[in-house]
Amino acid sequence: MTALPAEEVTLAETLKRHGYATANYGKAHVSMNPKTYGFDEEITGWVRSYHYPFG
Repeated sequence: MTALPAEEVTLAETLKRHGYATANYGKAHVSMNPKTYGFDEEITGWVRSYHYPFG
């Protein structure tokens, strides 16, 4: 899968237009930074110390 086309309107963009704050937590699977698609904040990936017993 490739990145979403620039002309696609995302749910995050729609919510933002209506005054909502948006965030993405976890993998977005959109090929680019989630902020590119209208999210105000994004936390992606994992922290090694979070997964027992390898931290």
